Amino acid sequence: MTLQAVLLLEEPHYLQALQRLLLQIRPQWQLLCTTQPEHATQWFIGDNAPDVLICDETLAEQTGLDFLSFVQEYSPLTLRVLFAGAAGQQLLLAQQGPVQLLLGKPCDEAELSAVFDRAERLAQGPFSRHSRYQIGQIQTLPVLRQHVAQLQRLLEDSATDNRQIANAIARDAGLTAKLLQIANSSYLGYASATSDLIEVAGRLGRRLIAAVVQSLQLQEQFQHKIREDLHENLQQRAFALATLSNRLAKSQQPQNKQLAEQAFVAGLMHIIGPLVMLSGQPIAHQQVTQEDMLQEGIADHCLLSSYLLTLWGFDEVVCNAVLYRRDVNQAPQFTPLLALLHLASYVLELASDPDHAVLELDALKFLRLTPEFLALLPGAPANLLQS
Repeated sequence: MTLQAVLLLEEPHYLQALQRLLLQIRPQWQLLCTTQPEHATQWFIGDNAPDVLICDETLAEQTGLDFLSFVQEYSPLTLRVLFAGAAGQQLLLAQQGPVQLLLGKPCDEAELSAVFDRAERLAQGPFSRHSRYQIGQIQTLPVLRQHVAQLQRLLEDSATDNRQIANAIARDAGLTAKLLQIANSSYLGYASATSDLIEVAGRLGRRLIAAVVQSLQLQEQFQHKIREDLHENLQQRAFALATLSNRLAKSQQPQNKQLAEQAFVAGLMHIIGPLVMLSGQPIAHQQVTQEDMLQEGIADHCLLSSYLLTLWGFDEVVCNAVLYRRDVNQAPQFTPLLALLHLASYVLELASDPDHAVLELDALKFLRLTPEFLALLPGAPANLLQS
């Protein structure tokens, strides 16, 4: 299947530069390029929707947001990317728009490549055409802010050391406070206290820090769109699932720091879907359901969470664990992370929503159900060890 991208940029030199770069790094993609919105319109009418649109923030006689709104209405399958400088991004954040990704102006090869990596994962991954079409129509999807994306790239760069990461964290007081709280949590197994951000970066790991950054952004974006008590409950549940999954991972594989990080990330970020669902409902009637209207066999809120994590470049194993954590029989394969997240979700739901608590015993085959491990599962059935 040939994937197709549209470049709609007002300035010809930007258009030519991006076109040349894409021909080098994504030669398998078909490119449609223009500076004229009226010319680009024809490509989004009909059944053969382009897979990606990169649209300038300013266009002849209209804004980039106006054109992206048109594309959202007529071609929801298209991944909508706004090419914008700092001022344009600030304007975007003041309103609810049709943007799914931001691409900074100017951008480098790594930033552009990341957009197309994610587009390929969405088009070729576990999401059905129907689900991607429906998600593309949602008006309340959160946008990964540019300063968050920049910190994420810093965390992904193997050449970056913990001192550089600590310096970046120190610029954000809220992020600093949250990371210090986690890094000093005895529940997560940290015996000694620290206020040194370099040590914090080493303790927590890059994946976990990236997830906390995202979580704080989401908390800010949805704060006034969801009933206060419900929003607080979701935040507490996310942290509870993150910490329990992290502890279970450390108990199963004490030397596998990556698994422990991924478990925390998956637990913390699983609430993106519920937040999006709730923000689109009237406040007086907000509730999270287990309906599978987007894709049969998978709860809508799980699918939304996994879609957005994929869009934002999180590890595929994390995205799949979040996607299938309630419906593990839909997963093409079990992984230790999926088994841990499923079990942790089950234990927490036993306490809060027992009618919807479901445990698939096949997932337990991937875990060592020792008495020490089961001691970490408050409220789990006593006969779980014999299952």
